[in-house]
Amino acid sequence: MMKLRYTKQAKEKYRGLTGSQRSFVDQGLDQLKQSKKNVSQLENKDLGLTIVCEQHADMVLVKDILYEAYRKSDNYRDAQKE
Repeated sequence: MMKLRYTKQAKEKYRGLTGSQRSFVDQGLDQLKQSKKNVSQLENKDLGLTIVCEQHADMVLVKDILYEAYRKSDNYRDAQKE
């Protein structure tokens, strides 16, 4: 199984994820660690989230996690009003 490494930017963004976003990222990273395929990104369109990575012989480097900050989105603000 491959090891995971994070860039500083990816680590900071991981800390800012909501529960469902973090679940997707955790599941995606588990898949990457076990995958034999060379994948450069995983995407979840429903969550608007993309994991950008590089795979090396024995390591997956998570370079960035792209997402809309949910707490700043219109959906979050609307939910707080109800």
